[in-house]
Amino acid sequence: SKSTLLKRFYTPEHSKIIDIDIIKNPFDFLEDLFKKYKEEIECIEKENTKAHSDWIDRWKVYVSRANNIGTELNDDNLNSFVGEPNSICTESYIAVGANKDITEKEALNLSKYLTTKFVRFLHKQAKASQDASSKTYRFIPIQKFTSDSDIDWTKSVDEIDNQLFDKYNLSDEEREHIKNSIKNM
Repeated sequence: SKSTLLKRFYTPEHSKIIDIDIIKNPFDFLEDLFKKYKEEIECIEKENTKAHSDWIDRWKVYVSRANNIGTELNDDNLNSFVGEPNSICTESYIAVGANKDITEKEALNLSKYLTTKFVRFLHKQAKASQDASSKTYRFIPIQKFTSDSDIDWTKSVDEIDNQLFDKYNLSDEEREHIKNSIKNM
């Protein structure tokens, strides 16, 4: 059942993805500056960010702060993309992983993980609206995103879902529930 499944992931022994810092408005970017010059901006000086300027030079993953997972709207996508060094985002996005000094490959694997049905299902369980705060990621277990992970990140998203189902010993019923509850991206 859904409640049994959630209890399995809401335990102290599982490190959560929120442990790698999911920060809303991570750079405290001056929104007024962006609104005023949005058609012309190509470069923002670091001093125009008020927070986490050390993250600017790191790899990170950006996730839209608003998504329809867990709402009545017909879209289950958790759109994520890799943020290269020297990139920042506005408060429309959440930055994930920048505090861990991840590599480009780890950022790509993290972004792929966030698109799995496994992650999107667990994310959905904590959402009551379109807004996604760090609390809405509280059921999602952290993974190792390096090449020596127990998950083969070179596989397709469907194959990664099956690896995750196996890793967490999900029953056939639980697997089918997740697969049927979340649409393909």
